[in-house]
Amino acid sequence: MQRRNFLTGVTAGSVLAAASGRLNARFVDPAHGPARFSVLCQIELPGAESLANEIDLALRKAGLPAAPVVRFKSQELAAIAAIDAQLVRSLPGGLVGIMDDASSVVFNAVAAARGAGYRFQAQHCVYDLQVRHQLRRSGMQGALEWSEARGGWQEHIARLYADLLARRSPAPLRVSRVQPGASAAPQARIVSFSMTT
Repeated sequence: MQRRNFLTGVTAGSVLAAASGRLNARFVDPAHGPARFSVLCQIELPGAESLANEIDLALRKAGLPAAPVVRFKSQELAAIAAIDAQLVRSLPGGLVGIMDDASSVVFNAVAAARGAGYRFQAQHCVYDLQVRHQLRRSGMQGALEWSEARGGWQEHIARLYADLLARRSPAPLRVSRVQPGASAAPQARIVSFSMTT
């Protein structure tokens, strides 16, 4: 795995605040009220279901109505027809997905054919002591990268999602200086994303 440099300050908060202010106003339309979000979770991934539950809770607290979390195993969305059916149910209100790399690539390809795409996408590499994150957002050059202690990371990412989707200024990121060894392999790799048409 290619080594990356991670942020060691809280300047990321200002970058995310600028990004949130440019999110499409469709998520919170004064004329029609908040969009309804679907949260889709691949349950085989360690930590993924906890992340889905935290995101669902954070969206509701932010006043963004969310449908019940949809839990699936990788083989259940292996067919294009199954992904397409889920997109029909979830879009155009908005969808938050949590899955592995392979599933996210296929899901994104099918969604693109329907005119949908990422608002932002994050990768989370879970190690013994910490989690490394990488966030990419539509219209933002490069990626925002940081790491944090493992305890409570799902709650922090959930609040970040809620802040971005509600167009609020995100709280400063919890950044850790502790780094895993160069040869350490993550225990889990999780992809999360927000998608709409």
